[in-house]
Amino acid sequence: MKRLFVVALLLVLVALPAQSVSAQIVVNFWNNFSGGDGEFMSAMVQKFNETHPDIRVEVSGVTWDDYYNRLLTSIAGGIGPDVAIMHTTHVPAYANQGMLLPLDAELASRNIPVDDYVESAWTGLNYQGKQYGIPLDVHPWVMYYNKDILGELGLLNSAGEFEPPTSPEEFRALIDTIHAAGHYPLSVEYVGNSWRGWYAFLKQAGGDVFVGNEVTINSPEALETLTFWASIPLAYPELVIGYDESVAIFAQGDAALHFNGVWITGYFEQIDGLNFGVVPWPTLFDSPAGWANSHAFVVPVQRGGIDKAKMDAVLTFVNWMTENSYMWALAGHIPTRQSVLESPEFKALPYRPDYAAQAETVVYLPQHPNILEIETALNEEVQAVTAGVKTPEEALKTLEQIIGGLVR
Repeated sequence: MKRLFVVALLLVLVALPAQSVSAQIVVNFWNNFSGGDGEFMSAMVQKFNETHPDIRVEVSGVTWDDYYNRLLTSIAGGIGPDVAIMHTTHVPAYANQGMLLPLDAELASRNIPVDDYVESAWTGLNYQGKQYGIPLDVHPWVMYYNKDILGELGLLNSAGEFEPPTSPEEFRALIDTIHAAGHYPLSVEYVGNSWRGWYAFLKQAGGDVFVGNEVTINSPEALETLTFWASIPLAYPELVIGYDESVAIFAQGDAALHFNGVWITGYFEQIDGLNFGVVPWPTLFDSPAGWANSHAFVVPVQRGGIDKAKMDAVLTFVNWMTENSYMWALAGHIPTRQSVLESPEFKALPYRPDYAAQAETVVYLPQHPNILEIETALNEEVQAVTAGVKTPEEALKTLEQIIGGLVR
């Protein structure tokens, strides 16, 4: 009898770990991060799993080029992930098709500190009165500068920092001065997403692409800002390059100024001998505004719905990820939790605090289910102007026609 009892006890002890693992709630998480971003994200998920034994987050990384196609197909088939990363600008298209779960009721019934989020990032995910996502970051375009080049030209202040121009005329004069001194003045992807720079200035000047179903892009503000934005590459055609080359020129120490997203900060930090600084997007017109997008957590609609235990696990994961987004800031992104932005750990980081305040003045593209098609049109037409193929007037007229057919 005693031997039988011991055997039975051993069987119970052996079974306990398996029962513990099977009791875990598994959360399937999709994202499209790669490179440095992918490494930081993997480290965060690993840390979450280590500190939450009752939840296991399984990551499915999908390549950037194929990410949204696969996500759309999986959600449409009712077999999407439990939680996924989505750019803020993509949310209206998915929400409009009923593919994303509104989170208002779920947030109201749980202890999620909504007031701790940066307002611009939070409201950017509110579509037609419903909250469809929780922002992880804000990633705007900012201005990097080479301290060696600008110092040589006497363009740094007594603290060794750069004070950006405050008008289009000052900025253009700065470019001319740097070029005249024999330096590459500005590296930016004019062959690519340079519309982001123009859009920032358009918003600074009080203009917009459209408001509701009214197309407002062919305006005096649009003409003024696009003419200015194109004046630099038209004067210096050698500046018309793509993204990779623009990054390489600055990384090699050859460019005085560089426009890019904050995601490149971590890369520049790793380059020996690159003496650089960074400031928010320059305010050259009436009020501060800079293009940005955000990575946000969204909950796809599931076939058969999602039960309370799974939703608890999903929101526990999302809340932890944003609460600990200091780790994500190491990649260069701006956290969206005020508590993180105000933490000593974040303030002690190099570069990030220099542009963190821009999170309050970022501008997203207007919300619309067809915004991705509109973004493509903006990209093509602004490139045509900066390449000298079209005049600003011609491009704005074309955009007015294309956007009118998409929003009306």
